[in-house]
Amino acid sequence: MDRSAGTTWLTIAQVAGLWGVAADTVEDWVGRGWIVSRTDHGGRHLIPEDAARAVLEEAYVARAAKNTTKTKRSR
Repeated sequence: MDRSAGTTWLTIAQVAGLWGVAADTVEDWVGRGWIVSRTDHGGRHLIPEDAARAVLEEAYVARAAKNTTKTKRSR
């Protein structure tokens, strides 16, 4: 975790743990440009914590909406 310029930066492994997915998945998404990141002097990709949490929140909302749709259809 890096705290530079008022932003907390997380490593790919930290984001993977936060999201509950494989680090390879996060690395793939960073490579595709789907997640904003910067590279430190050691070549590690660092992802802003607020961006990682926003993606996680969107996933929860999408999952909740999907579950609500399934419930309405089953009635």
